[in-house]
Amino acid sequence: MALTPLTMLQARVAQALYDAFGPTVRLPKVLVQPTRDPRHGDYTCAAAMALARTFGRPPDELALRLAAVLDVTGVCEAPEVVAPGFVNLRLRDSWLGERVGSLVGDDTLGLAPASKPAHLVIDYSGPNVAKEMHVGHLRSTIIGDCLANVAEHRGDTVERVSHIGDWGTQFGMLIAHLDEVAPGAGAGEPIAIDDVADFYRQASARFGADPTFAEAARRRVVDLQSGEPRAGAAWRSLVELSAAENRVVYDQLGVGGLVERGESTYQPQLAGVVADLEAAGLVVVDDGARCVFVPGFTNTEETPPLIVQKADGGYNYATTDLAALRSRIEGAPIAWPT
Repeated sequence: MALTPLTMLQARVAQALYDAFGPTVRLPKVLVQPTRDPRHGDYTCAAAMALARTFGRPPDELALRLAAVLDVTGVCEAPEVVAPGFVNLRLRDSWLGERVGSLVGDDTLGLAPASKPAHLVIDYSGPNVAKEMHVGHLRSTIIGDCLANVAEHRGDTVERVSHIGDWGTQFGMLIAHLDEVAPGAGAGEPIAIDDVADFYRQASARFGADPTFAEAARRRVVDLQSGEPRAGAAWRSLVELSAAENRVVYDQLGVGGLVERGESTYQPQLAGVVADLEAAGLVVVDDGARCVFVPGFTNTEETPPLIVQKADGGYNYATTDLAALRSRIEGAPIAWPT
């Protein structure tokens, strides 16, 4: 694979430092880095300032010595020394044009195949069900897709996964509210994501202000977890609606092959995760909760960093994440709840 401009310039600067100051010169950890201001070129070297104390000379004098022997012919314009001791480098347009031209028509884009192809799981945005995607989800989606595309191009096997939030107390709350305001949501009656977002806010407000509704919401959580048909149907309608809305965004971004694998996927495995941790002697019961104490990791109140089962028997995000991690590593079977 062809060297990047930064890698190439780092090698040339290192050679120039040896040429200018001798083979025993101690190279700074950072030789070349991109400039913060394009008016100062594309890359800059501050090695002269790092060496000024070693040699007892002004950094601008050392920068001039470095620039005089630095060979960037054909790649950069002539090096520019700027006070107090920077050597700035600007890539030549002709060199950049040649590099781009050499990649046109090259299916590999200069990327060498992996010597040992890997099996990778790459996480994407992980939006929550019953909520609209927002701008914060774009960054991880774009980064994840870029990494996945490069890995596949190298010959790696890639699983593109979005670990969506589709389980928990909030769905009992939302389903209880839908029972009243949109009872047909789980029976094929169309519902818009904008309406669901409003319903979610309304349900959240009611949950905090109305004890009767809060108790109904908790009962619907139990119904959902036990497979009660109407609760399950309402939940599936929310999952399917959110998936369809998310797909619109992914299609606009050109993201393909993405599997939405939510927290619900791992619910059947949670009890087994806790049981295995107990069998390994890693669980301590603290105030009724099952906790894993990791040496060196405590918060300011000296409480454990990882609670895998709450005192009421429920599980939390940490348990789900452990189940997801084990599933990915061991290839454990997974299935959506029915």
